[in-house]
Amino acid sequence: MGGDHGPSVTVPASLQAVRSDPNLRITLVGLSDAVQAVLRDGAASFGERVKVRDAAQVVAMDEKPQDALRKKKDSSMRVAIDMVKAGEANACVS
Repeated sequence: MGGDHGPSVTVPASLQAVRSDPNLRITLVGLSDAVQAVLRDGAASFGERVKVRDAAQVVAMDEKPQDALRKKKDSSMRVAIDMVKAGEANACVS
């Protein structure tokens, strides 16, 4: 969900990365409806290499990251970081 332009930029960039590296797997974390609206059929050709994980909250551009991590337990940032902590992901990019 991050960045000044949100999923309209991050989702296509993620698909380009997956297209460039046949071993890369990506889980897009955020408001599922917003991510899916940009994904449309773009991820279908990648099968299990591109997944979407829902997060009900978003960190606003004017929020301090530490406040968002403490107060927004279901934010896209927190869910992605927790996935790394749990071993479900190797890295988190925001």
